[in-house]
Amino acid sequence: MFFSEPVSEGKYEHARRNYTETKHTKNEEESNMRGLEMLLNVVDEDIKEFMPSMSQAERAMTKSKLSTWAQRL
Repeated sequence: MFFSEPVSEGKYEHARRNYTETKHTKNEEESNMRGLEMLLNVVDEDIKEFMPSMSQAERAMTKSKLSTWAQRL
């Protein structure tokens, strides 16, 4: 890959950029909620995609991380 070639943006990067950009709009509450929901849906889809092939150790780590995130909220 050469540096002049465009790099495609992944689903997560796109959703994250969209969410952070909506943080600076006039109708903040509604657009922030939509952006955050899009971002969380992408994370949810990714986790569900990997779940069938995860080992028990990977599942335990994922569960631990999600629990930690939930406690922070």
